[in-house]
Amino acid sequence: MLMHLFCYRVNPFMKAIVHTHPAYCIALTLVDNGLPMLFPDQAALVGDVAFVPYAVPTTDKLANLVAEKADRYSSILLNNHGLVTTGKNLREAYYRTEVMEESAKIYLIAKSVGQPRRLTEEEYKEIQGLETEAYRVNLLQQMK
Repeated sequence: MLMHLFCYRVNPFMKAIVHTHPAYCIALTLVDNGLPMLFPDQAALVGDVAFVPYAVPTTDKLANLVAEKADRYSSILLNNHGLVTTGKNLREAYYRTEVMEESAKIYLIAKSVGQPRRLTEEEYKEIQGLETEAYRVNLLQQMK
């Protein structure tokens, strides 16, 4: 509960927080310190992802670590623990959870057989600038 309260304090535009323990996201935090940009949904709906070092659950320390990132990132991976996603409503925050788990799964599978091809910075920015993606993000934010 502290983690949620601390996040709401640092970002007044945040209206929803989802904290889960998805298997692929946790597995990713065990073997890597980053999640590269791999595909359009990830670029448009999640964006850059923050990693938080391990801290004991339910403590002020964990709540502070997450809150420090919550004003700049909508998806935060908690090392050896889980995932926090935020949004302007519960649907947006939950959808980010789904995209994050799929992103972690795709990355881990690709990494197990070779070097994953990442989107370039230019490709990433181009996706974020698409009107169709802006429309889709806007729909998520307005749905009740």
